[in-house]
Amino acid sequence: DVTEWDDVKSNVAILYETKDGKLFVVDGHQRVALAKKLKAQGQTTDILAYIRKETDGVSIEAVRAEAAAKNMAERQSMELLLGVI
Repeated sequence: DVTEWDDVKSNVAILYETKDGKLFVVDGHQRVALAKKLKAQGQTTDILAYIRKETDGVSIEAVRAEAAAKNMAERQSMELLLGVI
């Protein structure tokens, strides 16, 4: 169980902002939940995030595809580091 926030390990999240200004986490759900939990305990929790906006003509489907590609690339990088590939 993680008890302390680590900015480096938190990586980058991807958020989607709707036309009415609502933000949704597309990639990084667990990190955002952990950040909220630790922030409630008084810790400073900063998360770097890319915010894709509907007002810029970006669809939620495009952002989901981007997040999936990011996750696949991160997994492949980890496998390369571990010598799995």
